[in-house]
Amino acid sequence: MDVAAALKPVYWIPIFVFLYISLFDSMGSLTAVSYRAGLNVGDDIPALDRMFITDASGAAAGAVLGTSTVTAYIESGAGIASGGRTGWTALFTGVLFLIAPVFAGVIAVVPSYATAVALVVVGLYFVKQIREIDFSNFEEGVPAFFTILLMPLTYSIATGICFGILSYICILVISGKWRELKPVLVLIGLFSLIYLVLNTRVLGNS
Repeated sequence: MDVAAALKPVYWIPIFVFLYISLFDSMGSLTAVSYRAGLNVGDDIPALDRMFITDASGAAAGAVLGTSTVTAYIESGAGIASGGRTGWTALFTGVLFLIAPVFAGVIAVVPSYATAVALVVVGLYFVKQIREIDFSNFEEGVPAFFTILLMPLTYSIATGICFGILSYICILVISGKWRELKPVLVLIGLFSLIYLVLNTRVLGNS
């Protein structure tokens, strides 16, 4: 494992792009799942920092072991929709994943369109949260609209969130409320813009 070679300047752009994708994909998934599970206290999710640490540790461990990305997936909503609320849900899911290879041949027989129905049901459970958005307020409704619309159109949670953040910043600037912009939000907006530019360039070169 040649870490020094992987950190050469030529790899900085793809590393930044993948870092941003992983960060915002995880943020979107963890936030949505937490709200659905009722783990939020108002607009705050007390355990979110621990969730990010676990997600980052899993991603790093998966990379070292050469597996596909180990991260939070929105499909976890299926467990929540079935009543899962504690760590026991994750534990039993992990055990079932360990057992799954034994039945790989049987699972492969099931066509993908048959399992897609379950994801539609999960999506139905999550879309109910839209009622919490005040679409009569442009500062809240427009960014939410762009985020919701562009996630499926771009096949990327991160891209949808980036457009939502940038549209929110633009609305505040245009409406003369630029003083409400916090330095952290401006920094995230700058990184979002850089990500969109770099991602477009990477896709254009691929």
